[in-house]
Amino acid sequence: MSRQGTLLTRRIWGVVIVAAIIGALLISLPTIIRGAVSSAEQTGEHANLVIIGPNGHNVAAYERRQNFVILGSGFPAGQEINLLLITRGPAGSVTQDISYLLGPSGNGDGLTPPPMTDDTGAFGVIWNSDRFVSRGVLSADIATVWAVDVDYNVFATAPIALCDLEAETLDNWCSAPGVVPPAE
Repeated sequence: MSRQGTLLTRRIWGVVIVAAIIGALLISLPTIIRGAVSSAEQTGEHANLVIIGPNGHNVAAYERRQNFVILGSGFPAGQEINLLLITRGPAGSVTQDISYLLGPSGNGDGLTPPPMTDDTGAFGVIWNSDRFVSRGVLSADIATVWAVDVDYNVFATAPIALCDLEAETLDNWCSAPGVVPPAE
């Protein structure tokens, strides 16, 4: 084959390869665009709830004036979320609605409406445990926060643990990083 024929064959193969790449991109482009703009709707069936305390997790010392960040995802979009705190008391478990005690600083005035999920089904609030610790409503124990709808159907739950650092023996969960101050 002549040199000119070899160059033409290489050019033809180059054009075929470039055309195949462009064709593959054009075929997959609608799929890529649809995947990037997801239209999935959350039903709350797989909702998640996370509590982050002052130490970066959901275990904290039993002290006043502590903020906890409560984050949720996987809820229906535009859904009002009520947060219930379930604690153990001498007569059994006690359920308290803390939804109206949330605010930008966590010190709700009782007039703040409950959180609403955004259009992706997520929400985030700050809750300050001071009122519950100072009045003895929340003790050094494990409590549970429930995220429910207005009809009190449970979407998700998450534990929160407070440790009495002055107790003779600490509960197992108190060994979480940052709960017990380092020895001096």
